[in-house]
Amino acid sequence: MMKKLLLIALLFVGFQFVQAQEKPISIDATVGLPMGDADDSSNLFLGVNFTYMFAEVAEDFYIGGRAGYNIYLGEDVDTGFGTLSVPDLDFATFAVVARFDFTENIFGRLDAGYALGFEDNVEGDSLGGVFIEPRVGYSTYDFDIFAFYQSIFDSEVTLGAVGVGFAYKF
Repeated sequence: MMKKLLLIALLFVGFQFVQAQEKPISIDATVGLPMGDADDSSNLFLGVNFTYMFAEVAEDFYIGGRAGYNIYLGEDVDTGFGTLSVPDLDFATFAVVARFDFTENIFGRLDAGYALGFEDNVEGDSLGGVFIEPRVGYSTYDFDIFAFYQSIFDSEVTLGAVGVGFAYKF
């Protein structure tokens, strides 16, 4: 019985050491400029994302998952007949994440999944679509600084943003 408890304790301590070294969990904040169909009706993009990298599939190549909240802040648009306030477009994003570390500090990452909109379009259908976000950045043990391009698209609309972000790892 004592050997089993000792083995379990060693495995637990070893697992904690591995987790502490890799820091697989991160929370990031992003800010950017809208592009595509969002360019005329939005003046700022903001996002908050939670990422968990759960496997190293090859040397310096990791996969994981992501959930986040992204918003395109609406702006006032002059129509010629008056000013129209465009509502914010906000999305929950769910994605598979692939990250490759080119060097100890430089990485590339691709997030791909689905963006579920909280607002309805003119026909009453929920907004949303395929979501991709490539990133490139600088990484340290505790944080990442990165540049990104995000695109949410379906058959009729393409929303995009280009910007920068900061991720804290724990």
